[in-house]
This record gives sequence, structure tokens and C-alpha cells, in this order.
Amino acid sequence: MRFSWVLALSSGLVSSVAATGSRGGAERAAYFITYLMEEIYTDSSKFTIAAGCVGSRTGLGGQKGRCSLLELCDYLWIDRQDPETGAKLGDTKPVLENVSMNKKMDQLSNLDAGKIMNGIMSAWEMVGGQKVILNNVKHGYVGGTDPEKLMGVTDWYQANQKVGDSMREAMKEIAANDKTGKFSKWPAKAIEASNLVIDLRVSDANQVALDRTNGITKYAGGRPILSKPYTKLSTSIQGNIKMVDREGTIKAWQSDITQGGTTFPALSEADATSTFDNAVTHANNSDGNRHKMAIEAAMESDRRMRLSC
Repeated sequence: MRFSWVLALSSGLVSSVAATGSRGGAERAAYFITYLMEEIYTDSSKFTIAAGCVGSRTGLGGQKGRCSLLELCDYLWIDRQDPETGAKLGDTKPVLENVSMNKKMDQLSNLDAGKIMNGIMSAWEMVGGQKVILNNVKHGYVGGTDPEKLMGVTDWYQANQKVGDSMREAMKEIAANDKTGKFSKWPAKAIEASNLVIDLRVSDANQVALDRTNGITKYAGGRPILSKPYTKLSTSIQGNIKMVDREGTIKAWQSDITQGGTTFPALSEADATSTFDNAVTHANNSDGNRHKMAIEAAMESDRRMRLSC
């Protein structure tokens, strides 16, 4: 599996699965691109993504009442819940009539996953005469997603996996019946969006893992943990993301190494490996595995999308 080490390291390191910030923007970009691809269907009963969303846009296939990106984000909004107790976290839903997005979001022919994500991230609401950017967990469109409105199921993980099925079926329909070429570019953009979701989920897990290296160091008897650049990100992502370097750390521990004035004697490769992996296990034991499940849901969606396409 492409990110098996990241999954092992990050499981249990995050207490909430809600896609916030850029992750939330990327996931909604994937939903919207799939929503657009489904407009290849002349039979509205085949719509699966946010099938109940009624908006102001005319679909790519001429359908009336289809939702814009902003209307889709508003439709899918849900107050996040505490993953342990189920209690609502008190998020504030933006007032749709007061919200604006960059006008470029209406120029569908020029959009891709990164641009849609950025459009969501830069949406704003007029509140008390002030322009408030909605890239915020408590007040905006990058927090919780209603899985029932998205895919007609109550489980968030299942909903996101099923998005891959919807992508695949729409791609097949486009390949067979797009006589005008109006839909021809969207399958590639769907693949791009899927990659972006996975990369952002995993890069976030990497950062969380780095934040927890003190815990790993503690269980490794104080030995230092190395990091390295994460290089598998989509081109839409900017910045220098790092991840814990398992192989580099194990190799470094096979020589004498000094940390904070303490010199740690060299370990054999077998001892270095077991010490590191046991330290990770201990550091992870205190929490659940929701973030791991979120990454796996995104990867399963991507796998389903690519079946027989």
C-alpha cells in the first residue's frame, strides 16, 4: 500500500476525522467535480452525489436546478460532532445569502481541483458589515460534511468510499456518450482531485506524527528521531512538508549518536529496528485510529474510481 508506513505511524495520533482547512477544501473539490461529471446523465435518477441539492445553475447537460460550488458546500454543511460522545461542537453555519466566492468559481471550464479548493478556502461572508473569510473550522465550509446528504448513507467513511464508485461510473458514461466533448476534461480532473485529497490527508498525518516525535523519543529512551521531506504531494500543494524518517533513524542509531549532551551507543540493525517500532507502538497506544480510517477511506475511493476506467 502506497502509504502503509504513514498509516502505521499516524494511527491514533489525531482525535477527530473532520476534514478541516485545505483537506476540507480538497474533499469538497472532489465532490463538486464528481457532481459535474454526473451531469452527463440524462436520467436524473442516476445522480448520486448530493442528489438532493437544488440550486441556481444549469447543468453541463442542460439540467435545471443544479447547484453551484457555493450552493453545494452550503447543502453539505453539518455541525461537527465529538467523535467520542456525539455531542455537537457548536459550529456556526454561514448565511448563504451573505456568502460570496471568487467569480472564477462560476467559470467551470477554467477550474481544476486546486483552483476549486482555493476558491472554497477564500470564500467570505459579510457579517455586521465586515468581510469574514470562511476558512475556519467553527464558521465556514471546511468542517463537517453530512454523509447522508452527500451519498445517502450515515457513515462518513462509507460515504467517501462511495464517491469513488460515483466517479468511476460517471467516467464510463462520459467515455461512452460524451458526443460533444463537453465532459472530456473532467475525468482527469477527478483523478487530480482524488490525488490531492490523499496527499493532503497524508501530509497532515505526517505533520501530526512529527508533532508526536517527543513521545516516540521518550519510548526510545531519549534517542533522536530523524525527519525527511515528503515528496509525493500533488503540484497544487505548496510548502515544505516533512515526515518521520524511519529508515534514516534506524540507520543513524546503528552508530554512536549524541542528543542533548547524552551519547547513545550504537545498536545493531535488529535492535535499532525493534526499538524504533516498539517506541512508535507505545506512542500510538493512547488514542484511536480515526485519522488512519480517513486516509484509508480516501485511498479506497481512489481505488474504486480507477476500476475498469
